[in-house]
Amino acid sequence: MKLDITNQIRNNQIYMDYYQELKQLEKDRIYCKHDFDHFLDVARITVLLASKNNIDMDEDIIYAAALLHDMGRIAEYKDGTPHHIASCDIAKEVLEYIACDDEKKEVIISLIRCHRNPENPPGSLQFFFRNADKISRKCYACDVIDKCNWPDEKKNLDIKM
Repeated sequence: MKLDITNQIRNNQIYMDYYQELKQLEKDRIYCKHDFDHFLDVARITVLLASKNNIDMDEDIIYAAALLHDMGRIAEYKDGTPHHIASCDIAKEVLEYIACDDEKKEVIISLIRCHRNPENPPGSLQFFFRNADKISRKCYACDVIDKCNWPDEKKNLDIKM
């Protein structure tokens, strides 16, 4: 399956500038990074969870949202803006240059906005996207888990699906 929206985002210069800035800000980060591996893990897990639960979805929208969902970390690192809010602003900026209808753009923004919301309706695409973001973290294989400030109940100490 070709991911047209996703690849337009990936090839967009504004997006790549943000991505490079995020990489630079996290270059010395010893904990989980917000990089393409993480973004693609979130997308793939979301697709698996949604498919397993017979949720109708457009995989291109999920992958597009995954590429954009943590870009707001830049603002969070710089001025403390919650990253899910700043990520929506960045997504809106990038999506202006993407051939994608407004309805799809709204779904992408919704997934980004809700990826930190623990009260997403169970069974919704937003619910699965948030869970995929959490499940994607490989705490069970982390070399610096003993230095991590996450409480144990938030860590993925077992492989999950």
